[in-house]
Amino acid sequence: MTAIKQKTTAFLSRYFSCETVSYDKILALFLPLLAENAFATGFSLINSSMISSAGMSALSAVNLVDTYTTVIALFFQGIATGAGIVVAQYRGARNTQMQQRAANLSIVAVTAFALFLAVVSICFRNGVINLFFGGADEEVLEIARYYMLFSCISLPLYGFITAELGVLRGIGEGKIALVITMINSVVYVLGNVLFIVVLGLEIKGLLISITITRVVTSVACFVVKRKMHSTFAYRLKELFVMDFKLLKRIILFGFPVAFENLLFNGGRLVLQMILVPLGTNSIATYNIAYNIMAFSQIPNTAMSTTMFTVAGMCMGAGRPEDCKYIYRNVYKFNEVVYTVITVIILALHTPITAAFHAEPDMYMDIFWCVLITMAAQIFFHTPSFMTANVMRAAGDVVFTTIISTASMWIFRVLGSYIFCFVFGWGIIGAYVAMSMDWMARAIIFPIRFRRGKWEKMKVI
Repeated sequence: MTAIKQKTTAFLSRYFSCETVSYDKILALFLPLLAENAFATGFSLINSSMISSAGMSALSAVNLVDTYTTVIALFFQGIATGAGIVVAQYRGARNTQMQQRAANLSIVAVTAFALFLAVVSICFRNGVINLFFGGADEEVLEIARYYMLFSCISLPLYGFITAELGVLRGIGEGKIALVITMINSVVYVLGNVLFIVVLGLEIKGLLISITITRVVTSVACFVVKRKMHSTFAYRLKELFVMDFKLLKRIILFGFPVAFENLLFNGGRLVLQMILVPLGTNSIATYNIAYNIMAFSQIPNTAMSTTMFTVAGMCMGAGRPEDCKYIYRNVYKFNEVVYTVITVIILALHTPITAAFHAEPDMYMDIFWCVLITMAAQIFFHTPSFMTANVMRAAGDVVFTTIISTASMWIFRVLGSYIFCFVFGWGIIGAYVAMSMDWMARAIIFPIRFRRGKWEKMKVI
């Protein structure tokens, strides 16, 4: 056992350590993120399964509105990403005072954006539902209007939680972020079991569960940080001390990412509009396959987020060569993991699909959607997303925003319309278009990375 441990340590030290960061620090970032993503995505799958028990109309309505709320949530998450870039680079430069100040400002900015977007969404919810999903069945629309109103009421709390978790990851306190995420996930699933399954409240029960979860998690952010002795501790009044120069820097890097998130996920929203005429079962097929795909990406998403922090630290320390060395080895690791997960998911496809209460005639379409994305992500997902994350952490946010947005709208949105309706491929065409989107990024981003312009960017 000792010999195996020594060989493992030597292997990790050789391929995942550099002057800026050692393999144990990378694992300290990666493992909590892995567990966090597993909890969040796994519980999301369980949640979708419970909602689907109320029927395909309920599942379709929730997924349609969740697509919209994800769009606006990812907008304020983009601001949190900008703060993460600044925080990670101050951490690499070992400037604790500025790191703390940037962290505080991110809480204020993200929560304020979330509050603003929640108010706008509530005021214009009927127009939004009719504009984007007007072609859906009336039963689906009625559920969607009700769900959207009450899910947006607690959206500012979600913004606050998002900012807190982003800061904790950025300063390397992934274990604390994991505990908070676990509390969030467990409360959410238990709430859904109680209000949806036991009490049979269906959509009303889901909304009660969402609200309780966000309130409990917001409180947990304060309690868990104090109990686990987080270095990110502040008094409430400290959040109202403004450093406009630093806030401008956060927004400078955060707004392009937020804008990318808005346009990228706005593309997903438009894509849902395009798919609505295919019918309720097709919308459900799309979202079931998407949930399965998200589950398969858990380890790679965790590693991509880890590389965001690692790259920021390397660039903050002025060592881009460290960033490139770790990136190359993590890239290889991701490809191996994707291959293994693909084999497992395809082997267990039938029981996984059955957990979503899918209609029998949906099984084959779900299988083809999953097969197409599983094959594509082995080759294209890491270079299209992790490479972009590394360049963003270095401050190269404008280029990644332009390419990601253009690729999304040209290939995934326009391509879906062409494949689904012009070619007549139905819902499967949407997943062919998604794969083409990944392929385009996987060609462009590595070229940019190799040319090295991102190495010359200045953040702090």
